[in-house]
Amino acid sequence: MRHLAVRFSVPQRLPATEGRALRASKAWCPVDPSHEDAFDQAERWLDLINYLHYHPGAKARELADRYQCTLRTIQRDVQNLRAIGVPIESARGYRMSCDAFLPPLNLSAEEMLAVLLGTRFVQRFGGEAVAQAAESAFMKICRRARPAQRRTARKLDERMAVETRASSSSGAEWLARLTEAIADKLLVKMRYHSLNAPSPDWRSVSPLSLFFFDNAWYLQAFDEKHKEERTFRLSRILELVVMQAPAVVAECEQQERPRHRWDFFGGEEVEVRLRVEPALRRWLMENSPHPSQQFEDGVAIYRVRDPLKMMLWTLSLEGAEVIEPEWVREAVQERARALCLLHGGVTAPARSSS
Repeated sequence: MRHLAVRFSVPQRLPATEGRALRASKAWCPVDPSHEDAFDQAERWLDLINYLHYHPGAKARELADRYQCTLRTIQRDVQNLRAIGVPIESARGYRMSCDAFLPPLNLSAEEMLAVLLGTRFVQRFGGEAVAQAAESAFMKICRRARPAQRRTARKLDERMAVETRASSSSGAEWLARLTEAIADKLLVKMRYHSLNAPSPDWRSVSPLSLFFFDNAWYLQAFDEKHKEERTFRLSRILELVVMQAPAVVAECEQQERPRHRWDFFGGEEVEVRLRVEPALRRWLMENSPHPSQQFEDGVAIYRVRDPLKMMLWTLSLEGAEVIEPEWVREAVQERARALCLLHGGVTAPARSSS
């Protein structure tokens, strides 16, 4: 087996200003071009990468003269290097992509923690393909980090975990295709089983955004059939096809979209007021259920689009009473009576809000 010996000439260390001037000149190169065996293919490739890095815009004729070869050889070398992932651009001569050579990353402990937490979260909730990509990206960042930062990452990883309550399916298996459709603004056809529908049906939608909430992924999309923007839970998608047809851009595409289960459906915002006991008030302040939460004396105030969805949460609280609006209060009373009858109890008289 033939072994290739790659010879580099290491220049003497120069002051920063002299070093930059030398690298900017055409004469500088880490390989000695005068050596009789310097430019076999492997060495030529290595030198070509370094030369283009320090001499962006080099012409094919210049390179052919430098390596004493034909123009066709230079073109073939560039094609082969691109094929193995070397980012060589050919705009106004040959040059390396601006991010081909990255300096060592200087991450703080907090920045490394943020990268690690993001990676582990995506691995937990992003599906198999995205999880593998996240781990690959994290390893690349670690390789470019300084040794002390790599040790910090290992210590953090040994002592941290991202765990939440189990979910049968978050719908992450559809993320890759939906992100492609959103980026390329393509129409999507999906077989979707709505929660209250007896059977699934096919929908044509223009995907707008994806978001993660309460252990599940959701798609915000413009529904072609109903001519309005709707929210779809990815775990209820049974089949999905990205069509090679442009999506219909809805007028609401640029608007800020709700990201809470109490706002997915419904129309205008409704102010809901709850009378809460002191212990529950303290708990709500520590565990705010909605970004609009405010307090006035012993009353919790929420502004939501779907008060009936909020009603189900209210029934789980001890020490909370709906006082406004009246129609939401009546809906809570009706649901409470139905629960009592279902469990063989007696219905309690409605309590006055006055």
